[in-house]
Amino acid sequence: RIRACAAVEGHALYSLLALGLADGRTELIATRLLAWQWPEGGWNCVDNPNSLHWTFAESLAALRGLVHYAQASGSPLAARAAEQAAEVFLQHNLFEVLPLVNAQADALLLHYPVYARFDVLAALQVMLEGGWISDPRCQPALYWLEGKRLEDGGFPLEKKTWQTTSPGLRGFSPVDWGPSGRGQSNPFVTLHALTVLKAAEQTVTG
Repeated sequence: RIRACAAVEGHALYSLLALGLADGRTELIATRLLAWQWPEGGWNCVDNPNSLHWTFAESLAALRGLVHYAQASGSPLAARAAEQAAEVFLQHNLFEVLPLVNAQADALLLHYPVYARFDVLAALQVMLEGGWISDPRCQPALYWLEGKRLEDGGFPLEKKTWQTTSPGLRGFSPVDWGPSGRGQSNPFVTLHALTVLKAAEQTVTG
């Protein structure tokens, strides 16, 4: 059971493919993720031999990278690994039975950008990209997301994880990602939420 911060490779793999920057080294990143995957399907970065549960944030980022790599390369190994990783999320209805109470609470808030965190909307986005949004086990998460809709039809950025004023401090971002707070809509969160909900609706009605 290899312990590695697979989110680094997962985010890198997704970004290289999404931006059209993939080259021969991209396969090396995917190969690392495949070698580091635990038998249950996830990845773990906790440097503690007693930690025997895959970690949600690491696994989601790795899954997303492999989803896009499998689609771009046609690799059956990557596709199989992605299916196995998706299954561990679907078995938990994407967010139920998180191992830590504080992780559960944080996952039930809407972030943007998600960065190294795990939240339910991010999981739904990956399920959509991988073709699993129609799985009935996504329904609890979709109902949860619909419950976050504000009166104006938008969705809030409930937890701000960045700041734009102090480059030397943690969480600095050169980009202002819009308004935060539970009472006002954020355009980025709203776009992602509506994309997921619309795709799920079309899958059901279609």
